[in-house]
Amino acid sequence: MRKFFPILCVVALAFSGAAAQSYEDLLLRQTTTASDQELPKLFEEKDLTQEALDEWQKKREVKLRERIAQGDALENALDPNQYRVGPGDVFQFNVWGVMQSQVPLAVNPEGKLAVPSVGEIEVSGRTLAEAKALVLEKAAPLYANSRISVSLAALRFFRVHIIGEVKFPGTYMAQAVDRVTELIAEAGGMTNWAWPREIEIRHDQGDTTIYDYSAFEREGDLSRVPFVNGGDVIFVPSVDLQKSVVTVQCDIKSGGLYQISAGEDLMPFLLRIRVVNNNTDVSGITVVRKSGNKGRDSLLKPFLSGGESPRTFPLRNQDRIIIPSGYVYVRGACRNPGAYPFVMNLTAKDYAGMAGADYQSGGMRGLKVYKPSTGKTLRGASTPVQAGDVVEVSQSLGNKLRDYGPILSAFGTMLMAGYYIGVFGDKK
Repeated sequence: MRKFFPILCVVALAFSGAAAQSYEDLLLRQTTTASDQELPKLFEEKDLTQEALDEWQKKREVKLRERIAQGDALENALDPNQYRVGPGDVFQFNVWGVMQSQVPLAVNPEGKLAVPSVGEIEVSGRTLAEAKALVLEKAAPLYANSRISVSLAALRFFRVHIIGEVKFPGTYMAQAVDRVTELIAEAGGMTNWAWPREIEIRHDQGDTTIYDYSAFEREGDLSRVPFVNGGDVIFVPSVDLQKSVVTVQCDIKSGGLYQISAGEDLMPFLLRIRVVNNNTDVSGITVVRKSGNKGRDSLLKPFLSGGESPRTFPLRNQDRIIIPSGYVYVRGACRNPGAYPFVMNLTAKDYAGMAGADYQSGGMRGLKVYKPSTGKTLRGASTPVQAGDVVEVSQSLGNKLRDYGPILSAFGTMLMAGYYIGVFGDKK
C-alpha cells in the first residue's frame, strides 16, 4: 500500500481539479437559468429580440462568476452541529505526512462525497460535524502513517422560490447562510399589499414555517430570522380584507388600508408600517372609531396627556387613523392651488393669499376650512388652520357673473338672431 501512495496522491490531485471545475460549471449552469429581478422588466418589452435575451444571460453569468470569486460573506463562524450538508458543498481533504496534499472534494448531485482511496460516502442531510466524523472514520485505516483532516471549503448554491406580494417574484440563488429577509430584499422588497406578519416558508420536506417579518424590524432579534434551504418556497401573503383592517390617512405614500393582528397596539402598528418619524406631530394623531349603536363616530386622541397610552391602545376593526400632514391644502378660486407647508398661527386668509386668491374680491369672505381630524367645516377668513386642513376659496358672485358674462351675451345674441330669422315663430 505504501509504494502506491504517491500514485494515489497524483490521482487524487487530478480528481480534485476536475471536481473543482465541475462544481463551478454546475453552479453556473444552475444559476444562469434562474430568474433575476431584471428579467420581468425585460419580458415587458414588446419588441424583445433573441439578441437582447442573450445579452441579458451573458451579463448574468458575469455577475455570477464575480459572486463565486468573492467567496462567502458570513455573519459568524458556521455551527457544525447546525449546518446541513447538501449537493454542491465543497470540502477540503488534507493529508499531512511524508506526502502532503490538499484535495478539494465536491458533494455530487446524489449527495455523496468521493474521498481518495476510500470511495463514495453518503453525506447529504447530515450535519457538518457528522459528515466530517464519518469521513475521518472511513479514511483513517487507509492513511495510518499520515495525519488527515477534513474541512468545509465552500458553501453550495441552491434555488429558492419567492412568490406573493413581492415586487419581483421568481427563482433566486441562495446559500444555507442566507436568511429569509435577505431573499425578500433581493426580490425587490414587499408591496404595499403585503401582510408581513404571516410569511410562509414552505420546505420541500412538506412542513411550513410561519415567520413574522415585522417582529425583526421591531425588535432586531436576528436569532429569530430563519435561514433558507434548497427548494424552499417563500410566500408573502396579501392583506386579508375578511380580517381586521384599519385605514391610515396621511400625506405620504404609506397611507391606505392595513391588516392588523388581534390586540395590536397603536404605536407599534405605526412603527411597523413606517408612517411616523421624529418630525411627526403625534399629539395630533386621531383615531376615528365607529360607534356600536350607529351613533356618531368617536374621535380619540391617544397621544394627548391624560389619555390612554398609545402602546396600550389596542386597535379595532374599521378604525380610521388620521396622521396630521405637514402641509395645508388650498383649492378653489385661486391662481396657484396646491399644498403649502404648515406654519403655526396662520389663518385661512393667509393660506388663501399664498395661493393667489384676490384680496379685493368677495371670495375671501367665503373661505371655508375643512378639518379631516374632526370631519367639520368652519367658515371665515380668520379661521385658525392646522396641518392637514383644506382651505377652499369660494368664487364671488361678481366673478361668477364676469366669467359667465360672455356666455350669456352670446346666448342672447343667438336668441335675437333666431327671432329675426323666424326660428321662434313668424315675426309680426
